[in-house]
Amino acid sequence: MASVAVLAAAALAFSSAQAGPSPQTTAMSVGATVSSSCQINSAGTLSFGNYDVFSASSTQGSSSISITCSAGSSVTVALSMGSNSTSFSPRTLKDSGGNVLNYNLYTTSVTNSGCTGGTIWGDGTSPTVTEPNPATPALVASSRFTPVPLTVYGCIPSGQDVTGGPTETYTDVITVTVSFI
Repeated sequence: MASVAVLAAAALAFSSAQAGPSPQTTAMSVGATVSSSCQINSAGTLSFGNYDVFSASSTQGSSSISITCSAGSSVTVALSMGSNSTSFSPRTLKDSGGNVLNYNLYTTSVTNSGCTGGTIWGDGTSPTVTEPNPATPALVASSRFTPVPLTVYGCIPSGQDVTGGPTETYTDVITVTVSFI
């Protein structure tokens, strides 16, 4: 019987150490990790229109890329050399017969006949830069609700002797890569 009384006293002592008056409170930590993230909303078609082999002027075009990123994301946008090219200078448009028409993509408008003097938008390897480049301010997203528009400028140099025809179409495919931290 004495052992039962000791056990009952020990149980009462243990339970009173854990319990107290109502209410009881404690702190609970709550947290979340938010990683930088981006999405490409659109990468529009850059159409040069008609190329005139007899014109002394280059042929220009432009297109836009729209991206949205989480606030504070530091963003870099790169463009590939294209599906037809083995270098960035020049990039090439091809027709179904494999004929080529040289062109390039730039960070600013280039309008001279040789399409020279512009900064080639590529993957950052020489002679190209990514956007933003050393001459432009950092690209930092302000809100996931605010798309960041970027303009791609294209230029086809004049004086190219290329195959033409009623339906001769020259094309290329560029991959847009958005990197972010």
